[in-house]
Amino acid sequence: MKKKKLLFCLNNFYMIKNYLHDLNKLKDKFDITILTSNNTLSTKYKINKITLKKINNIKIFIIPYYGTDNKRSLFRIIYNHIYLLKIKKKILFKDFEICISDNNFFIWQRIILENYLSKECKKLGITTGSIALNLKVFKKILQGQKLERFLTKLHKLRIYSENRRKKEKNLIKKFSNVKERFLDIIVDRVILSLLFQKKVFNYKTYDLNLMETDKFEKKIVFYYSNYLFWKQIYNKNDVILCKHENNCICNNSNKNKILFLSSFMDENFDELSNQIDRVINFFYTINKNDINKKELHIKHHPMDKNIIKINKIFKDKIKNKFKIKFIKSDVILENISCNYKIAFGMLSTALSDIKKSCKNIQVYCLKSLDMKSYGNDYFLKLLNEEIIFYDDLNNRNDINVEKFTKKIKKISRVNFSNYIINYI
Repeated sequence: MKKKKLLFCLNNFYMIKNYLHDLNKLKDKFDITILTSNNTLSTKYKINKITLKKINNIKIFIIPYYGTDNKRSLFRIIYNHIYLLKIKKKILFKDFEICISDNNFFIWQRIILENYLSKECKKLGITTGSIALNLKVFKKILQGQKLERFLTKLHKLRIYSENRRKKEKNLIKKFSNVKERFLDIIVDRVILSLLFQKKVFNYKTYDLNLMETDKFEKKIVFYYSNYLFWKQIYNKNDVILCKHENNCICNNSNKNKILFLSSFMDENFDELSNQIDRVINFFYTINKNDINKKELHIKHHPMDKNIIKINKIFKDKIKNKFKIKFIKSDVILENISCNYKIAFGMLSTALSDIKKSCKNIQVYCLKSLDMKSYGNDYFLKLLNEEIIFYDDLNNRNDINVEKFTKKIKKISRVNFSNYIINYI
């Protein structure tokens, strides 16, 4: 039986790792092609090689969208258009029956969705990570206020400003910003698009607010917070809360290792030292009299630039009080999740990723590590994701979370792979 053709368009290469088991299941039913950009992709990290090895028999193309430091020069913009025309000859876009895209904002995705795919192709939107929306706005939506009130004041979801943004005073930065906007809005989306793609791709009404104006047929999300948000935009039945496949086969016995997921980005020594003290104190708290039987493993975010400094502070503070081990930052969490009894850290999707990878692991988010960045409502991003939000300053579960538990409604999570298989 001839396989149906499925196209994935993901702007962030690193998000592919979330779909590895899904892809291995889907490839039995579909002929799969993945298009992704070189966004944040660096040869310094081996995650790209690991990912590629995991998805054999799936065609993958990396769009050269960005140049150095994720900037887009005139050369890079021209090269991107040429590359798209090049792969158009290699890939029979008109044959795809279903396309799953993480947005229709970036021009390379717009070109494929609007110019290359057939009108009959089913186009599904997908949001992989936790909610990007400014938490101040998200809290007000949870409290019953309408999104329309805030929509035009959002910038790419993350930035919210009640007032007009301050004008840049630095002349060099001001010139650079004007140049970038000109290259994007005029050169890329109008002049070169007409020349190479025979069509203009101007920004639409809410592109710069939501990173999406035209709705997909369905919006697939993996976090409850995103489910609540996108229901404000799509019809209720068009937002699908999904879960990924996983390969957890462990039981809860003989686990004596604790994993700290580090996302330290502060370069200030005193602040780092204080944060590390909180990590060590929490390790003592959850182990109590069992400290000598436990191991603390530390895994840094792949993009962290302070790993050597952080490791040294840990070693100086712990000395020989208990066993500590540093995990390579390019290790995929799912591959190690079943080794641990407990994982903890500051707010990040890594906490949710490891929880969803293993059914026998407890995951904590420490309030003290998130207050500076997110304030008292830090937990809203991972609301209803089976994460324990722990107020380590008062040694108790965070009582603020209880205010929002009544907002949570029981929603069944659909298996993503099965949903796609049954969709067409």
